[in-house]
Amino acid sequence: MDAALNITMTSLHYAAQAYDMTSKALASHNITLPSLQTIVYSVHSAAGQLANAAASAGLPPQLSNILVNYNILPVFLALVWLYSIFCLFTMTLRWMYRVVFGFVRFSLIVTVIAFVVYHVQMYLNKDSEFVDSTPLHGNTRANYLRQQGVAP
Repeated sequence: MDAALNITMTSLHYAAQAYDMTSKALASHNITLPSLQTIVYSVHSAAGQLANAAASAGLPPQLSNILVNYNILPVFLALVWLYSIFCLFTMTLRWMYRVVFGFVRFSLIVTVIAFVVYHVQMYLNKDSEFVDSTPLHGNTRANYLRQQGVAP
């Protein structure tokens, strides 16, 4: 318990120093922040109201005792850590989804463009020797030779 209390006190000390430095920097621009005691009182009263609401809502008493009996900073840090792991996991899933469906979309676009280019080429070259626009019926051997470029 002493290690957790030491980490909490150190982190609160650093937070207080950061707040003090920020308030001094903003005071030079005529922006005032509430005092540190006001913020501590507001957070403490909000935690008390949350504990009272948890008790009055019929939640188990362990939930209301967390804010009173336990150090809240390690719990908060664990929640931040779990949230960052969750964000990394969802980011990975979204990346995989975008890669797969981006590839499918790109393939469809390339297929449509190739289809259009092929048919435009057939339309433009329908009277030339590259495309035989006559239907294939009748003598199959003559049609095969005509497709191979050999006149029957």
